[in-house]
Amino acid sequence: YILTLAICVAAAIQIGAYWPGLLHNDSTLQYEQALSGHLSDWHPPLMAWIWRQLLFVHDGPAPMLILQAALYWGGFGLLMRWALRQQRRSLALAILACAFFPLPFAWIGSILKDSMLAGALLMATGLFAVVRDGRDFHLRAIGILMLFVAASLRFNAFFACIPLFVMMVPAAWRQGRGKLAAATAVATLSLLIFPVAITKLVRNDASDVKLSLIIYDLGGITEYSGVDVFPVLPVTDPIKVNHGCYTPRFWDNYGWWVKDDRCAMGFNVVRDALSRSHQDPYRLWIDAIIHHPFAYAAHRLVHFNTNIRFIVRRSIARPIWNV
Repeated sequence: YILTLAICVAAAIQIGAYWPGLLHNDSTLQYEQALSGHLSDWHPPLMAWIWRQLLFVHDGPAPMLILQAALYWGGFGLLMRWALRQQRRSLALAILACAFFPLPFAWIGSILKDSMLAGALLMATGLFAVVRDGRDFHLRAIGILMLFVAASLRFNAFFACIPLFVMMVPAAWRQGRGKLAAATAVATLSLLIFPVAITKLVRNDASDVKLSLIIYDLGGITEYSGVDVFPVLPVTDPIKVNHGCYTPRFWDNYGWWVKDDRCAMGFNVVRDALSRSHQDPYRLWIDAIIHHPFAYAAHRLVHFNTNIRFIVRRSIARPIWNV
């Protein structure tokens, strides 16, 4: 009861501190879509659709802030419940302490797909922790639903969802290599199909958003390998130009919205080059990773380190930019 009270107090503090929810550029665009009902897949259409339904409760970002906080603290609460079932009180306290890490605590106050993704994955993990084998099928169903939601919030989120999905099914369905392989295949296929089905149901506009990840990884591999892995682009020295574009902080310098001359090989330039050459962007991406695995690993690890603010030598944008 004391830990439950602590979670409720912490959630109230978080909601009060960030009320009615922080709106960044991305979240402002999503709110516009929620208001108009005209959705684009540049941002997750499912999240904009959920936001649109919550507008019947209250306008603005407040309902989404409460939803994100509920998922976040609900997931941690379930994990603490599991620890207490094991009579591991100190572990439960440690889990509670993790919920107060500054970065995730702050990000939940921002209405963003990443915040909602973290909340959905936490809730799914918490539900997996407390379900009992052969029982609690309703909790398993809710957990799998959370994974479907999570997979719809980022096109590469299904990688994080697959192992949780497999562990969420009853143990008898994944015992032995054959059943485990079948469960993994079903999980992967389901998590790939669901976001596609959602886009059909909500009738959103296609934006080639998946190219954003591919372009950023091509830029990172080029930066760390010193080898141009982009398609043929209308620039004189792709490696030098890419050096001016690339930063481990974010991919935004390649964005189609960048109007200045900071990057001459941005989103539209690369997309047009792929269209002209009829190259498959996914094959180009995978080939670049296979041929330059260490450059790809360096790019991703430095990006990860920068975004968790672990060891950084320069100022990084705070998770609450507009405060």
